[in-house]
Amino acid sequence: QIDIFNNNKLQYLFNTKDSIYAIDRNGNYVKPFPIKSKNPMSVPLALFDYDKNKNYRILVPMQNELVMYDKKGNVVSGWEFNSSTSNISTSPEHFQIFNKDYIVINEENGKIHLLNRKGQNRTDVKQKIYKSKLRPSLIKGNSINDSKLIIKEKNGKMTYLYFNGLTDSLKIQNMRASDFYEKNENYTIVINNSKVLYESQENQFEYNFKNSKLGVPKTFFQNDSLLFAIQNQSENLIYLLNQNGDLQTRPFYGTTDFNIIKSNSNINMIVGSYEGVLYNYKIN
Repeated sequence: QIDIFNNNKLQYLFNTKDSIYAIDRNGNYVKPFPIKSKNPMSVPLALFDYDKNKNYRILVPMQNELVMYDKKGNVVSGWEFNSSTSNISTSPEHFQIFNKDYIVINEENGKIHLLNRKGQNRTDVKQKIYKSKLRPSLIKGNSINDSKLIIKEKNGKMTYLYFNGLTDSLKIQNMRASDFYEKNENYTIVINNSKVLYESQENQFEYNFKNSKLGVPKTFFQNDSLLFAIQNQSENLIYLLNQNGDLQTRPFYGTTDFNIIKSNSNINMIVGSYEGVLYNYKIN
C-alpha cells in the first residue's frame, strides 16, 4: 500500500509481468500508472519508505536488472546497482538496524547482495545462498556484529547471515523444504506439514489443519491482538487465527497470494482468484 498524494488515502501498488499498477479503493488507475516495463518482471516489486515520511522508493526487478522509481513513476537517479550476473530470484527486502539500511538482493546463482540506500555494496557475502521466497527473520543483537538474518533456502536449509557477510547453519529437527519457520524477539512460528506451532513468552498453541498444503502466514495486529492469516491452498481458503490458536472469523476465499492492508482503524485483505477477480475483504 502506498499514499501517493500524501493525503492519508491509500492505493494498492503491484506489478504483473509487463506493467506496474497503482489502483485506488474503487479499482481505478492512479496516474501515471500503469507503467510498462522494458523487460519482463518475474518477481513482485518492493516498496520502501525508509524514514516513514512517504518519500517512497519502488524497487523493481526486471530479470537481471534492478530499476528504482519514485511514487510519481520517475526513475530515481543515483541508484548504482543496475544489473546482476544472473536473474534476480526474489523480491528485494529492506532491513533497518542500528541506524543502517540493508537492502537484500538475491540472484538465481545464489549470490546475495547487502546494499545501502544508494545501491552500494555494504559487505561481501562469499557463500552461495539459494534463498526461498520467505522473508528472512531479523534477530537484533547487542551490536551490528552479532545481529543476523535467518534465511530459509529453497532446499529447506536454514542459514544465519550476519551483517559482516559471514554465515552459519541453523539445525532444526524434521524441517522440510516446504515448511515455514519465523523467529523474532516476540515469537516463533513454525508450519510443519499440516501443523501450526506458535510460541511466545505469554502463550503457545498448536493448530492442525486437515490438509497439509499451507501458504506462508502473514501476521498483523488488530487493536492489541496478534493475528495470523494462513492460506489453506488445498481449499483456497484463508484462515485467521488469534494468538490463542482460535479461529477469529469465517475463512475467506482466494486462490492467489494475499496482502493485509491497514488504514487508520480499518483492516482489509486483498486477494485474487483464478477467474481474474480481485477481492477486498474487510476484517472486523
